[in-house]
Amino acid sequence: MENVRQAILRALRQGRPISGEALAQEAGVSRAAVWKHIARLRREGYEICSSPGVGYYLKGSLDILLPEDLAEVAAGGWRIILHRELPSTQEAARRLALEGTSERTIVLAERQTVGRGRVGRSWFSPLGGLYLSLILRPKLAPPEASRLPLLAGVAVARTIRKTSGLEPNLKWPNDVLIGSRKVAGILCELGAETDRVNYVILGIGVNVNNDLPEELKGVATSLKRELGGEVPRADFIRLLLTELDSLYQELQEKGFEPIRRAWKELSSTLGSPVVVNSLGQVLEGEAIDVDEDGALLLRRFDGALVRVVAGDVSLRPLE
Repeated sequence: MENVRQAILRALRQGRPISGEALAQEAGVSRAAVWKHIARLRREGYEICSSPGVGYYLKGSLDILLPEDLAEVAAGGWRIILHRELPSTQEAARRLALEGTSERTIVLAERQTVGRGRVGRSWFSPLGGLYLSLILRPKLAPPEASRLPLLAGVAVARTIRKTSGLEPNLKWPNDVLIGSRKVAGILCELGAETDRVNYVILGIGVNVNNDLPEELKGVATSLKRELGGEVPRADFIRLLLTELDSLYQELQEKGFEPIRRAWKELSSTLGSPVVVNSLGQVLEGEAIDVDEDGALLLRRFDGALVRVVAGDVSLRPLE
């Protein structure tokens, strides 16, 4: 059934109307079966229109991901599991990690129905965005796992710059911004024992070509919105995984310091007065550095130096 839908999507993304009969021949099924699959694809969010005497055609974006688009990535050692729709890539990847799935496995979805951000927040996940979760099994102590969201932030920022020419910046610990609006977020979850990490699920969500609801446009943006045109997501994924691979190898071979320097160069947090909500405690001061484990070092206005391991950061208006 999945192969039939892929064949239909492959034909539709050519950008021209195609008859039900031609789609049936392309997919190797009856016209009635084509109609059922079209109905299913519409329920999944694809805008497929039809017109008598013309045929079926896609309204809106033609940027649909198919397995062959990612064959080059798979050849590079990544195992990619592509879904049309999932409740959450993070939950699917966690189940695979608990089953013993190997490192460098990626769960990728065209759309999430229950996408998750940090601390239980939802993540708006319509078609056109990029939603993936990577299974890693790094040789790190549990406190060192907090380095990975910063590593991912650098990879996403570099990918955005190379694919769009935009200049993103990073807000500690896991937001990628264009100007002051969020374009990507990172979620890091781990399974660990006292002295070692068994697995890490590194979730990445990027607003690539998806439209945003009005209520989010003041705080979030997308590459499409910034550029006025689409960025091919297959190209974005290939480059993102290249960047992640390079940085992950660098972490294992050279330690965290090169990645820490790269993150600091892209940071919009350091040197700024901030308010940090950390574990129910509100801290105010100047963000002055990140340490060797990726924790934020905050100089409070009373002069005390505080190490923040987790929290939400917002800029503090200057008085």
